[in-house]
Amino acid sequence: MSYFKQKSIALSFLIFGSYISQAQFLANDTLNFTTLQITEKRFADQSLMNEGHTVQIISSADIQALPVKTIAEVLTYVAGIDLDERGLLGAQADLSLQGAGFEQTLILVNGIPMRDAQTGHHLMNLPVDINQIERIEITYGAAGRLYGSNALAGAINFVTKKPNTYSSSFETYTGIADPRDNNGNGNALVGIQANATWGMRKAQHAIGVGLLKNDGYRYNSANTQYKLNYQGRVHLNNGHFLDIIGGTFFNEFGANGFYAAPYDVDAVETVNTSYFALQSSIQKNKWTLRPLAYYRYNSDHYVFIADQPEVYQNWHFGTTAGAELHASQKNKWGNFGLGIESRGEILASNNLGKRSRYYFNTYAEQQLKLGDKTTVVAGVNGQFNASSNTYSFFPGVEMNQTISNTVRAYANLGTGNRMASFTEMYYVGPGNIGNDSLNSEMARYVEVGMRKSGKIQFNASAFYRQVIDAITYTRETGTTVWAPSNFTSVVYKGAQFNAAMKVMNKTNFSLNYMYLDANFSLDEGIETKYAFEHARHRLVGQLSYQWNKSFSTLLAGRYVHRFIGTNYTLFDLRLNWNLRENVSMTADITNLLNRKYIDSGFVEMPGRWYRIGFKFNLNNK
Repeated sequence: MSYFKQKSIALSFLIFGSYISQAQFLANDTLNFTTLQITEKRFADQSLMNEGHTVQIISSADIQALPVKTIAEVLTYVAGIDLDERGLLGAQADLSLQGAGFEQTLILVNGIPMRDAQTGHHLMNLPVDINQIERIEITYGAAGRLYGSNALAGAINFVTKKPNTYSSSFETYTGIADPRDNNGNGNALVGIQANATWGMRKAQHAIGVGLLKNDGYRYNSANTQYKLNYQGRVHLNNGHFLDIIGGTFFNEFGANGFYAAPYDVDAVETVNTSYFALQSSIQKNKWTLRPLAYYRYNSDHYVFIADQPEVYQNWHFGTTAGAELHASQKNKWGNFGLGIESRGEILASNNLGKRSRYYFNTYAEQQLKLGDKTTVVAGVNGQFNASSNTYSFFPGVEMNQTISNTVRAYANLGTGNRMASFTEMYYVGPGNIGNDSLNSEMARYVEVGMRKSGKIQFNASAFYRQVIDAITYTRETGTTVWAPSNFTSVVYKGAQFNAAMKVMNKTNFSLNYMYLDANFSLDEGIETKYAFEHARHRLVGQLSYQWNKSFSTLLAGRYVHRFIGTNYTLFDLRLNWNLRENVSMTADITNLLNRKYIDSGFVEMPGRWYRIGFKFNLNNK
């Protein structure tokens, strides 16, 4: 640990954040463009922000209606996201946005970036359960101007509920899946989640704990998870406040077939992720200032043979810390924003060595209101990589045009980048080796779309993304060792469509679809490991019916057609009873037709799965 002490990070400030945009269409509410917004840190008046990107918002009500128990499961019902799972319930899931690689999407919790310089395999290790989620904001498109590095394909922000009431809840659930091997493993599952909020006029607090254990549906696929998180708000003078956020997530799982199939049948992995952040809002003269400081720590222990760690094992200890300052001011044209960021990424590893790199970002942008119907936001984010002494610039512009009270058109031009992970650069193993000469990936993105609110809601968009110096693992045909390289330039062309409607106040129907086409050249005699794993077609449909005040059902279907790999259709069912005022019961059947399918690599996913749960809401005021 002396290495970390010697590498202390000088915290400075950044302006960063997300912006108002279009929401996912919620069948149980009529959308209103004047109130539609997502978490915003740049501009003080959120209602003035541009709506120039496709953004889907999954509300708390949507999540509670789905047959899910984890955040990872929620994202499988988003057509624009391809969640390549090697294990269930968030044991290990690689997230792909519009066909991007699992390193190319930025994950945030309440606007706090969860970057991991070691590898993107652990980005979904979040110490938050679904009962604490207020909404999930999914921003599509290269967004370096908005987020800095690693938002090459977009960003996903998990917004938790504010601790503003006295309440507590307790949920317990259990389940079992049809076995997937001759050992009779049935994935026996037990889970517990508890949350409480309390406070006085000057301060409010929320705490959540969770436990999840399952035996595994095939050999060496068991998983144990523990979660603990805290969120508090302290009210200062003159309407200012200080938010305190932190949490830890312990995740231990059998890694049979995860990384080196078919040789790693006895592999196990333990990952522990923790974060802590302070953020505030301060009004100073005509300026609104929003400082943020954060710290994220991740430890990763991989053992190739569980009972014989001396054969091969890896230890990784990674830290990311930084600070940001967001500043905005209204002017006669609209809003002006600027800010700076400092961030450091440090790793100590028995395989990757001792590594560190430091970044400084600054940006400026201006919102322009051109009459009552047109809004434009333009700006640039500049990044200095102190470790390599290089500069990068990410310009971008978004436009929103009101056509009628319920119809709007939008467009954006964006750029972004992704730095190679330390694993891609320095890893040494029997099946993979690193490449310390990798260049950063660069992306250019163009999108046009239209959205409609009202009783029938829809959003349709088309996009074009070019990734220059794309990184993927390749090898010569007939060889056994994979190595990453900037192997080519990749062009993605695609379209998304989301629609929802409510019928007779009892039936809700939604349909989400994404089409994707990828085009790149590959030299003869060269194989690629990940480049073709994304889906060409993803179709997600949901049909819910409210039978009476206490009973409802939801049927969800998913169709996935991949470039390479298995194509599949799945159906899931949820039954929801409100037994008493503060007691509810859920019964889920996932993979209703017991289909065999693979999401990623060689790991077959479980068959039909039965789960039942009870939730108690206590002391609500």
